[in-house]
Amino acid sequence: MHHTGNDRLNMRHVARGLATAATFVLVLSGCIELGQEWSDKHETREVDYYKEQCDNDSSELCFRIREDSGDSWEVVEEPFAGFEDYVWGQRHDVDVQVSFNDDGSTSSYVVTGLNASETVDSSENTFAINLYTQAGILVQNNDTNWQLGGEISFDCGVACDALEKAVANQYATRLEFVLTGGDVPGIELNSVICASSEDDFSSDCEGESKVSWIIGWFQSDCGLAEASMCLVYKVNSSDDFELLQLEGGIDGFTPEWGSQYTIDVIKTVSDGGTITKVTLDEDDSNPDSYVGSSNDFRMILRGSELKDPDSNNLVTIYDADIDLDCTGACSDFSGLEDDEWMLVRVYVDGEELRLYNTGSDSICIDDSLADFRDNCIDDHDDVTWGI
Repeated sequence: MHHTGNDRLNMRHVARGLATAATFVLVLSGCIELGQEWSDKHETREVDYYKEQCDNDSSELCFRIREDSGDSWEVVEEPFAGFEDYVWGQRHDVDVQVSFNDDGSTSSYVVTGLNASETVDSSENTFAINLYTQAGILVQNNDTNWQLGGEISFDCGVACDALEKAVANQYATRLEFVLTGGDVPGIELNSVICASSEDDFSSDCEGESKVSWIIGWFQSDCGLAEASMCLVYKVNSSDDFELLQLEGGIDGFTPEWGSQYTIDVIKTVSDGGTITKVTLDEDDSNPDSYVGSSNDFRMILRGSELKDPDSNNLVTIYDADIDLDCTGACSDFSGLEDDEWMLVRVYVDGEELRLYNTGSDSICIDDSLADFRDNCIDDHDDVTWGI
């Protein structure tokens, strides 16, 4: 087909017009889409029952939120205003106005309404969070009480010394808290799960690492659902003993009562900071002897794992390869109920444990774990671990 010059000119005009129109439509649609993205949105969010440190360098706490119940919780670092009705220990469903930055990322939240609040089940009473203490997130009120994020105070219970040391050293920590009841819901420190320098926190408190431990010359009840004995350990000689809450203890390691060991182990820690496995790496061929009354200690026992004294005044404790001589106080060991807890002061004498004395200072019994903690454990500084 033959086209004249005018025909070709007209076609070029048409093509240019179509291109211009297409470009205009694309630009317009893009502006409309971007305009919608930047506009505030009204949505709902779930707010969790506790808060976390906003970031490693922050001294403030931030909310944990999610869009749907199937989503993972996220720490919201953007401003989250207007939620004066927040209560620790409760999950909340709220309406929020979400604002955006120029690039479409969230810039802030404003709570516009509270739809529902529900107290969490008792199975969720405990929670663990990482706190980087160099940021000033923890402030000590007195010997037994601390302020978290300038927002909520808590008692440090049996972990006061461990917490004070961690803060003094500006350690990064993994702390476990438990919710407390009452008219004003609160929290209490259950344990310092892990504490280390910020540079070493990942290797010391998460994953697998090689460490040197001092293993104590005695054991104590693990405080787990299934009654069993657990080792006590510490990293430095000046540290307090901690309870190694593993029923199987240290793989490849069999200690003797009355001997204190310094060994190298490979420990495995979960992402939550809990020690899940410990394996012996290098044993101590010449442990220190801690036999005799000058090396007394306190240990926690459960009534369900103690047999009545025999004719020689010996009490079989758990499945340990050592008996306890109850001479002078055997009546305290007779007929114990399964749910009773006992704190005893004893020492290793050969192949037996002996009571340090027969007075009230050596034996404390309670059938309520909460009362046992208050009336027995808290009265003695040498019980430095929690159950």
